Amino acid sequence: MAKNNKGTKNGAAAAAASIEAGGKKENQNNNSNSENKVAVIQLGDLDKLAQQRALAGLDPNHAEDLIARLDDRFYKDADAAKKHNISPETVGAINEITGRAMIALLANEVELAQTPFAVRMRASSLEQIRMCGAAMHVNIDTKALPAPDANGTIVVPSTAIKVDPEAKQGLAEERAAASEKVELDPTKIASEDDLKKSLLSILVKGTGDTSLYGKLMAAINFYHSYLSVKANKAEDAESAKKEVESKTNVDFLSDIASLLGKCTFTTNSIAKYLFEETERTKSPVVAFCAFREASLNKKTGMPQIEDQAVADFVKVLIRWYANIEIEETKKQIEGFERDLELLKKDAKKNAKGIESGNKVIENAKKHIEAVNQVVTYVNMPDRKTADEFAEDFKDSSRENYKFARMMGSKILKTYYNETATKNYDQENLIHNLQQYVGIITNLFLPPLNKISNYSEANITELQKVEGAAEEPKNE
Repeated sequence: MAKNNKGTKNGAAAAAASIEAGGKKENQNNNSNSENKVAVIQLGDLDKLAQQRALAGLDPNHAEDLIARLDDRFYKDADAAKKHNISPETVGAINEITGRAMIALLANEVELAQTPFAVRMRASSLEQIRMCGAAMHVNIDTKALPAPDANGTIVVPSTAIKVDPEAKQGLAEERAAASEKVELDPTKIASEDDLKKSLLSILVKGTGDTSLYGKLMAAINFYHSYLSVKANKAEDAESAKKEVESKTNVDFLSDIASLLGKCTFTTNSIAKYLFEETERTKSPVVAFCAFREASLNKKTGMPQIEDQAVADFVKVLIRWYANIEIEETKKQIEGFERDLELLKKDAKKNAKGIESGNKVIENAKKHIEAVNQVVTYVNMPDRKTADEFAEDFKDSSRENYKFARMMGSKILKTYYNETATKNYDQENLIHNLQQYVGIITNLFLPPLNKISNYSEANITELQKVEGAAEEPKNE
């Protein structure tokens, strides 16, 4: 976003004036005591506040890109549903990936702001942000919030946003990675440590396109170039170059995951989110839809990669997070086992401590089993998710009803962008949704395990219900 690269000092001054003016204007219209004491800014001005304070955690480009997608595209544009061929309900909600990024920005502000502030947002967006925040150890006390105004907006004071120690540490690490000067010329990388720092910086900040997919591809391209430079210097250069060129983007990302291991990109970002959604639904369908959405071209809304590549990227990211969880838990078990050995020297005296320690170790081992199970959901997903989808989707008494509805919602947004799906024959619609669940499941299965009765050939044209209202034409 070029406009944030020029006149930083003047831009900061303008932001300060704009924020101050915004706060004063609001105070004239409302007599809330909390608003008289703090600057109240629009969600879309949060990036300007960050720029004003010269934050290192989220650079202006990243913040501007984030806010533009969240606020300008949907919040400010009354014609967003019509322009982007999406339902009004979707316009009123923030998708999970954007919500998590917004929570990181809010948490950064809460941690670094010198004085209290407040952010104005849609009341309909608040619950989505609150849910995303809770999963990231950032909690919004909704009891401390005023009622929404007549326009459906609500003021969230920074004092109502609590950042837990775990989140504070992650934010501090991300700010450190973002602020550190690293080498971005692959020909000048002198050590593996330099390579790691450069890759992490690219994943946190990006190098131009600051979307999730843009940062992933920037890191992959950087690593590819680094390996090519290294291959040219190898004793058998031709063989080394062939080996590098035989790798796919997914292979490069797998190598990056092994090289970086635990880092802020996986513990506080997309990998964690994809893992948690797969764990919750016991299927990779929702994670697939989320990453596919994140990888769309922001200007055209069209896919930049094939669906199979989307599935392969999701696999790598989930395994990346899972490997970190398993490694960390194994280290904890080793520590507990060392403690137990000391306690066993006087087993009679330390009987309760030994019993407690054994339970902790048992629970830690169960956690590893649970993490491995999530990996199984992406390596060998259960075909029952697809086979039983229609029943699960229609029957609210079934155990997987809410997950089926969630999958259906994601698939509708991913493949249809319908403005009024209720106008179509529901059996026809559910049939297609079930086919897509099976098609996506197949993308994660090995070739010999593909489910034959799910394919794009089985997708039928949606049948409009007779007498249904006409949908608005998109311009």
